Amino acid sequence: MHRLQTFLTEVLFPTLSALSTEATTSKPQQLSLMRREVVEHVLWLHLGTEIGAFPYRQSRKIYTAYLGPFFQSLVSRDLDERAAMAAGRVYVAHSEESRALVLGLPRYANILVEKAMRSEDIFESERLEFRNAQSLSGLFQTLLLLHSRFAVSETVRQFTYDIRAASKITTHK
Repeated sequence: MHRLQTFLTEVLFPTLSALSTEATTSKPQQLSLMRREVVEHVLWLHLGTEIGAFPYRQSRKIYTAYLGPFFQSLVSRDLDERAAMAAGRVYVAHSEESRALVLGLPRYANILVEKAMRSEDIFESERLEFRNAQSLSGLFQTLLLLHSRFAVSETVRQFTYDIRAASKITTHK
């Protein structure tokens, strides 16, 4: 539980908090990158839960309480699109933000995002089914520790934003 609590308080909460407070003042490009950070954190939560590094029940509660609303905010606000999703005519009523968000994600991550937008269970979806998942716990903890240190560094985050923005500018010319 300690690892999950540390991840929650040092990585996930600050990102969600920054996203909600900067939603009205940040540039669309920076908001998009912040949303991608949240998805990256969800992937860490998903993997950590699958290999047993994070407790299953608590991870699900965190997901439901804090990340469910984030994914619901990505669903299109267009009532016709929502009705089409509810009727099963479209799988997900994507908003402009969610389309941009899933654009560069690998297939399994895209599926998790879409399931989350539909309020479906992501913890039983797209499991990697490691043969000896417990043996990965030490490696996972080390990588998560490194990720966490980078995720909370404002300098690293700004550098990442700038690099991503620069690469988008140069590729769209």
